Amino acid sequence: MTNTTSSNDRLRALKNSAGIYALPSIYAAFNKKLADPKTTNIQLADVIQLDAGLTSYLLKIVNSPLYGFSSSISNISHAISIVGRQELATLVIGKCVVDVFSNIDVKPEALEAHWKTSLTCAILAKNIAAQSQRSESPETFFVAGLIHGIGKLVIWREYPKAEEKYRELGSINDYLQYEHVLLGTDYPSIGAHMASDWGLPLFLVNTTQFHLNFAKAIQDLNVAVVFLALQLVKLTESLTVDTWEDNDDLNCLMKQLELSNESLQQVVNLSKAQFTDMRSIVSGH
Repeated sequence: MTNTTSSNDRLRALKNSAGIYALPSIYAAFNKKLADPKTTNIQLADVIQLDAGLTSYLLKIVNSPLYGFSSSISNISHAISIVGRQELATLVIGKCVVDVFSNIDVKPEALEAHWKTSLTCAILAKNIAAQSQRSESPETFFVAGLIHGIGKLVIWREYPKAEEKYRELGSINDYLQYEHVLLGTDYPSIGAHMASDWGLPLFLVNTTQFHLNFAKAIQDLNVAVVFLALQLVKLTESLTVDTWEDNDDLNCLMKQLELSNESLQQVVNLSKAQFTDMRSIVSGH
């Protein structure tokens, strides 16, 4: 009873602490304008340009190899007309979430490793989505991959020993069990709780909640994209994969997403080529 009560108390405290992570005010201002059908692209751009960091980030993203446009995009209004309103709104979400966690009290090396994994997952997810022609925009999958592990950072900030356990335990399932013993929950659930509290699209709540859930990935192909991307990250840090024929989960998801070995290899090669440029954009240097 004592252990259960203790974990319940920790979970309650953790969820309460999650409330301190507020998205920047620019996000609310942008969403308000976006919701008004009378708002023009120029008016949307005017809101974004109130934040110099966000403006620079978005222009770097749309001019990056991730998009591969033949000509340079020099202003936000042009970016909106080329990329689309909802797609750019998704990129705004990604930047705002990254900013929330950019200076939290977590070991710098742990934070760097986390964002490296998240960015790799994001690039892979975007390219998998494009290759498998998912109905959601590839930009949405990029952000889904980028923010999938935010719950982990919340737990690490509140319980630094959890970060040590993450590095110590060899299996993600073992680590999730550790979180359940400590808190009665796990980092995907905490991340989804935060995404829901922020009012993020249900798509992003679901991919945050279920990115490690193979059964859910089989049922929901949007979740499958992020799950598959994360499996590829786990296979190799360098994104050089010789074969995945022996990985049953990978093969099952590839079949669901109608991806051949050749098309997935193209995704891996493209993602590897894009990673360096994207890393400097997301990290800000």
